[in-house]
Amino acid sequence: MQRRLSVLLLVLALAAGAGLSSAEEPSIREYRVPAGSHPHDVAAAPDGSIYYASLAGNHVARIDTATGAATVIDPPTSRQGARRVWSDSKGRVWVSDFGANALVRFDPEKESFRTFPLPSRGARVRQILGRKGEVWGAESGADRLVVIRFP
Repeated sequence: MQRRLSVLLLVLALAAGAGLSSAEEPSIREYRVPAGSHPHDVAAAPDGSIYYASLAGNHVARIDTATGAATVIDPPTSRQGARRVWSDSKGRVWVSDFGANALVRFDPEKESFRTFPLPSRGARVRQILGRKGEVWGAESGADRLVVIRFP
């Protein structure tokens, strides 16, 4: 009985000390975006830049985490419905473009876009991920996966 009590007290003592100290507490901050943006997806670039895709606002934006300012970046297709955004290992930002049935790559250094049309009609890429030298998309409208490989 005394051993059970000792174990119980030890567990309670460990549990009480297992909480986060005030130095370890996370902080929470919200960033304002342009009205009507309704951010749909968010991604971090290797340099720490944060981007989001605005499905309702038909744009991509970069968030300045120091000032909170959102810089809207309009993709080449109007009303494209930017749904997903992902940054590759070189810091280029990939966006799903429903309107053009394509993946679109934004190069922040050149401030330019390049469009990669998808082979399947109505592909509707709803997820973008990748690894070094590749970007993968889930073509939910075509029941396929697509990969673009680049140097």
